[in-house]
This record gives sequence, C-alpha cells and structure tokens, in this order.
Amino acid sequence: MLIISILLLSLNPSNSKPIDHLYDLKWKNRVLVIIANEKEEIQDLVTLYNNELNERDFVVIRFDGEKAFVHDTKMSKRFSHSLIKKVRKVPQEVYFVLIGKDGRIKNVYPKDINMNEIFSDVDKMPMRLDEMKRNPDGY
Repeated sequence: MLIISILLLSLNPSNSKPIDHLYDLKWKNRVLVIIANEKEEIQDLVTLYNNELNERDFVVIRFDGEKAFVHDTKMSKRFSHSLIKKVRKVPQEVYFVLIGKDGRIKNVYPKDINMNEIFSDVDKMPMRLDEMKRNPDGY
C-alpha cells in the first residue's frame, strides 16, 4: 500500500497540476493499460512486478471500457475520455496496451502474455536504451 501511495504522489506532486488527461503523462511515463474489470488480479500483477514497472517509469491503468483507474483511484471523466480516444481501435481480444513515453501505442498483447515479454519490448526501444545508458546502476 505504501508503494501505491508513493506512486500516486509522484503522479501528482503538490507543485504540479493534477493528471487530468492521458497527455499529462507524455514524456514522463510509459503507460500500460489493462482492459479488464479484475481489480484484484491487476493489483497482484502490479505488486509482483512493481520493481520492473518502476524501473521503466510505468503507470498502470485499469480500464473497464468507460472508466480509468490508477491504483483504485478513479480518474476524471476527461482522463477516461482521452484514454477511450487512444484505445478505441484496439481489437476486443486485447488485454494489455503499451503506450510509450511519446504517447503512441507501441504494442498490444493478449491476456496470457508473459510480463517479461512486455518488459523486453520496452527495453528494445531507443528511449529506454538511452535511459539504461545514462543510468546503468538504476536499471
């Protein structure tokens, strides 16, 4: 629970504006959208892969098709609408949507994907390679 609180604080420090649109994460975070209603299963996934997600500057968003949640915090209607616009053309069988720091969809994955495959895809991206070069001890 402490990790969740720290992540939410880092998403919305007191000296910056609130996260109210998907664009607010651009160039700061990668986004992993999980299109599902299974809150507990997603919490378990985030807990299990917490270090890997943090190392890659991920924000995990649970999206039920209408509402977006970051760690059980319901995001604004404006944020949810921006997410709907981003993922509306994604096929229904998709469970994970990877959005890069540039705000573009990088890949989509089925539910049975191994999370390490997602991390491997991210680690091959030019921006991530640069991050690892600049901070080899932190990754």
